[in-house]
Amino acid sequence: MPDHAEGASAAPLAAAESPAVIAHLNMLQAVVTRLAGNSAQCKTWCVAIVSALFGFAGATRSGRIAAAAIIPIAFSASSTPPISRTNVPIATCTPRPP
Repeated sequence: MPDHAEGASAAPLAAAESPAVIAHLNMLQAVVTRLAGNSAQCKTWCVAIVSALFGFAGATRSGRIAAAAIIPIAFSASSTPPISRTNVPIATCTPRPP
């Protein structure tokens, strides 16, 4: 362990003020935002595909096509829900006082 000067309080989040840490957290926030957008786009495509398959199944009166529409629903349901995002940037977080 590094030696600390006597009387100096070691804040556990003091290193978060480092520009490198802030840049890394901003990068992670961008990745999470991108993944949430991709998840929403995949679910949008799922709705379009299922609607088209059910419409085609109704027009052709085919039960097999209607059953095939269940496959995209299963893939969409297995994905994780999108992460809720706040409007507070990570860089504004400050450490708690001791």
